[in-house]
Amino acid sequence: MEHSHNSNTPEHIQALQKEIALLTQELKKVQKQLAPLENEVHNRLHKEIERVQELTNIYKKQQEQTKTEQPEQEQNNPQPNDKKASKKATFILNEEEKKVLKRIYKEAIRQVHPDKLIQTGCQDAEKTATKLTAELNRIYKHEDLEELIKFYERVIASTFIGGTSAKVDIDPELRRGFLEKKKQVIASGIKELKSSYLYTVMATYKNPLSFVDELRKHFTRKIEVLEKRTGGK
Repeated sequence: MEHSHNSNTPEHIQALQKEIALLTQELKKVQKQLAPLENEVHNRLHKEIERVQELTNIYKKQQEQTKTEQPEQEQNNPQPNDKKASKKATFILNEEEKKVLKRIYKEAIRQVHPDKLIQTGCQDAEKTATKLTAELNRIYKHEDLEELIKFYERVIASTFIGGTSAKVDIDPELRRGFLEKKKQVIASGIKELKSSYLYTVMATYKNPLSFVDELRKHFTRKIEVLEKRTGGK
């Protein structure tokens, strides 16, 4: 696959970073808008929600037991489970991106070691190292290559680390590719939230909290159906 040379320039990468920053801002805004209604639903209906989850799990186990008795039918009618994937926005790194991620992480870990910080005159090196390492591990766990690059360049180049330039050596095309990927993941997250029923309620109801009473009726009916399906367990 060929890319225009212009697409890997610092200007193009900076433009992508700005787009991602705006999308991230929008995502946080939507999450903040939804939070009060989500919290209210959970606070008022936590018993109903737990009961639905309990009965749903029982029903799934019963279905799985039935499927083991009918393996052919299970193969012909697979049941997809997209809930976890849709809830967790994640980056699927290719092998080259994983190698770069690990390389930068290892270098950053060395740089934020207490002994290294003491050499640069950092006050309270142990506390600083613990804080930076926790942040670094969080970024690495989420496999956010761009955030790791920013962490490295921000922290390693800061005064208490040494005050020198700390630009990461990375292929511009690889970085651009990850930025495009990250942009798509965030945009998908926004789209998913805005297409959710709670968001529709928030946007269309004059009093969104009145939705909680409607939802309670819905859960009550669902519990009745599930209890019948599971034999009232």
